[in-house]
Amino acid sequence: MSCEAEELQDYDVGAHVGALFIILVFSSVGAIIPVITHYFENMQPHPNVMVFANFFGAGVIISTAFIHMVLPAIENLTNECLGDIVEAYEPLALLIVMASIFFMHLLEFAISRFGGGDGGGDDDHHSTEYEIQKDSDSESKKQSRGFLSLLLFELGIALHSIIIGVSLGVVSGDEFKTLLIALTFHQFFEGFALGSAIILSEPSKKKTLATILAFALSTPIGIAIGISIRNSFNENSKSTLLLMGTLEAISAGVLIYMGLVELLTFGLTLNPKFSSKSSSKASIVSAFFGLYCGAAAMSVIGKWA
Repeated sequence: MSCEAEELQDYDVGAHVGALFIILVFSSVGAIIPVITHYFENMQPHPNVMVFANFFGAGVIISTAFIHMVLPAIENLTNECLGDIVEAYEPLALLIVMASIFFMHLLEFAISRFGGGDGGGDDDHHSTEYEIQKDSDSESKKQSRGFLSLLLFELGIALHSIIIGVSLGVVSGDEFKTLLIALTFHQFFEGFALGSAIILSEPSKKKTLATILAFALSTPIGIAIGISIRNSFNENSKSTLLLMGTLEAISAGVLIYMGLVELLTFGLTLNPKFSSKSSSKASIVSAFFGLYCGAAAMSVIGKWA
């Protein structure tokens, strides 16, 4: 295996600049759609359609973490070009993913424990975890926790988006065309997932706009970086493999925690809207069907991006 930089063939700067704007538009549209339907009542679809859409986003997040982040992190951090680093500790990528998950849990515990609210004095061993949390958290604390979760989620997606943007910016020929098509759908679905997360955290309109803008610009920024360094970029250099592998692993840990804990556990399993005996069967089916469709969509795209 060669660890030298490969010479680019038929590199079209104009096409790459065009790709930057294509990705910008599709990323923005994907994130804006759920937000618009939330703020404008006359555009809101049937409640079960919204449930489907929200959990479609959750499926996208979980699939993105496992298919689009964990695998590239493992590939980068087990690359032969790393030499002794690979031999010293092969499961380095998974160690970073696990550490990232533990850090997320520790951070959320600290916020819950020290971030405000009296925590309640009663111990009712027959209460559900959801009820305990609901009783102990103040409204302001919940909002702070929700927005912090959104920021961490945004961070995980943004790091990944910059990395894939760089990847698109340094490829050419048929590989560029295939990757562009795949990433267009990839960013649209990720944007939709982010928009759904924004609705759940209910930030102010200014914070909502800033969050969408930061996401929409992340991949184009990566593409711009890729275009500027295309002649010197070596994807098999030690520094590149370590940097990109580590960032992918950290992002994966953040999204795995957010997807499984925040969106599935609190959003579905412990949510009375779905877990109580009086819950609508149609809503439950919509939630699970959306979850599986979102995961399936991103898993299919994972073949190319």
